[in-house]
Amino acid sequence: MPDAPRLDDVHLTDLVDEEPSALVRGEIHEGIRIAGMLDAALTGSVFDSCAFEDIQLDGLDLRDCRLSTVRIARAIGASLDAPRSTWRDVSVEASRIGAAVLIGADCARVVVHGCRIDYVNLAGATLADVVFERSAIGELDVSGATACRVALSDCHVDHLIATNAALAHVDLRGCELRAITGLAHLRGVTVDETQLAALAPLLAAEIGIEVG
Repeated sequence: MPDAPRLDDVHLTDLVDEEPSALVRGEIHEGIRIAGMLDAALTGSVFDSCAFEDIQLDGLDLRDCRLSTVRIARAIGASLDAPRSTWRDVSVEASRIGAAVLIGADCARVVVHGCRIDYVNLAGATLADVVFERSAIGELDVSGATACRVALSDCHVDHLIATNAALAHVDLRGCELRAITGLAHLRGVTVDETQLAALAPLLAAEIGIEVG
């Protein structure tokens, strides 16, 4: 059986309400709550013990940012651009995002709950203790990623891309999968019997077995 993700609750207290316009690129932001339109380039910023609630994403750039003990709730927008960012003890809840681009990101103790995301790009990322639950994802790209103790619970994924991924203790038993690219790189993944039956034709084709 796969090891379950090891998570800590995100506890935020005594937050100060702040306007999005007060956020400064490359600065440390601590103990604040942000709501409204986020359309700034905040490259290299640090967010510690912060909440982003009821936000609209429009051109938000979080590349090379660090998020520690952060709650993102009810975010809506076309894209969340955060390549090479670092996420520690972060929850993303009840959000609707077109594309979440976290290429090369470092994610530990992250929960994505009740979200709809058309495209999640985690290519080359490092994932440890990450949970997707009650969420729908169009395309989930973990090609070239390293993932340990990752679980998808009560989720739907149209297309999983796992080419060249290094996976360990990745639990897909709670996930409805429609298509997979990179079957040869699924070592370290746990599926249930129903999923295995559905994958059988794809696995046969992967190793050249003809079924007649």
